[in-house]
Amino acid sequence: MALKKVLLLMPDYGVGGAQRVFSDQSKFLSAHFEVTLCTFNNDSVDTYHSAGRKIALNVKAGTSVPDKIRLFYQRVKRLRKIKKDFDLCISHLEGADYVNLLAGGKAKTICCIHGTKFHDGEIKGAIGWIRKKILMPVLYQRADLIVSVSSAIRDELISLLKIAEHKIKVINNGFDVKQIERKSQEPVPAEVKALFDHHLTVCLCSRLAPQKNQLAYIPVFAEVIPSVGSKLVFLGDGELRDDLIALAHSLGLRVYSKWGAAPFSDQFDVYFLGSQLNPFSYLSHASVFVLPSAWEGFPLALCEAMACGVPVISSDCPTGPREILDVASGEQKSEYGILLPIPSGQKGEVHHQWKEATARLLKDRKQAHTYAQKAKLRVTEFSMEKMENEWMAAIQSVLHE
Repeated sequence: MALKKVLLLMPDYGVGGAQRVFSDQSKFLSAHFEVTLCTFNNDSVDTYHSAGRKIALNVKAGTSVPDKIRLFYQRVKRLRKIKKDFDLCISHLEGADYVNLLAGGKAKTICCIHGTKFHDGEIKGAIGWIRKKILMPVLYQRADLIVSVSSAIRDELISLLKIAEHKIKVINNGFDVKQIERKSQEPVPAEVKALFDHHLTVCLCSRLAPQKNQLAYIPVFAEVIPSVGSKLVFLGDGELRDDLIALAHSLGLRVYSKWGAAPFSDQFDVYFLGSQLNPFSYLSHASVFVLPSAWEGFPLALCEAMACGVPVISSDCPTGPREILDVASGEQKSEYGILLPIPSGQKGEVHHQWKEATARLLKDRKQAHTYAQKAKLRVTEFSMEKMENEWMAAIQSVLHE
């Protein structure tokens, strides 16, 4: 019997959590279906080496509102033609979801929701209002199934978009803990290893972007240094790079940047090391990992740090960390790490909590080790195998409706 044909739709390959999940999905689905990957155009690099035949709609994004509407309609028309040859189309990210849902056709439709829709700081203004009040409530009703990466996102979809509970399935992101462990043992540059070996280090690993809220954490770290001699290490790059470097300088911190002229040494307080092909080899040497995000879906970086055996401190942003650290509603305590209110960058009670938690974990290495060991076990509950099995069951249920 011929394999069912599955189309995976994503705006672009790019770099990010959703793109990673999209790539992972292409690999395990290729063992069961005839998989084709489709993006809006061909101008992005497939960083995560996805599996399957690759095609594109070849429709660029518009600049003016009329252009955006016209080009959006072109994407819908082109996808409608493509979907005629497929049994199922799975879309990732909101823009791809809209095109998928409006293209219609005989192919079944699954939309994967990777992040909060109602706490996302980038969904704002008149367009944001239209997305939340009109497009999402109307269009997502058309899906045969919606897959949410966290239970909190599912609850948002039910309560705020009025989507029927039976049309939503929660499938957490999956992690290959053994592979992460293997990669974490790969060597890092000698001077970087010496930095980790001889100093307590706090590590952040993510895009340098407003969502990740790193600007709120640097003032916290600036107050930790006097009581605990430590280093702050950033892994990643993004549009806030210059702002973060400027903020660190303004607080009197000595800054090393891989884009700067100063040679690497251990005489700096803050290190911007840029994006790494293998961040796990860096993470595994860190003393503490922090995630101060303003909003998330089901953050990969938090789970990956836990899999690397690093104690974690995370913001209690609306979706993701509370579920990962298994904290009951209304509580803050976890045996797997420390959960704190979202930092704002302003001094006050929350700022003090982040400062005290960071200093405490850096000083109390026995407690840090206990958190790290339990966190590593916790991540095994989000195994890649479990995620793959749940996705296969969801797909089969849709195809056989």
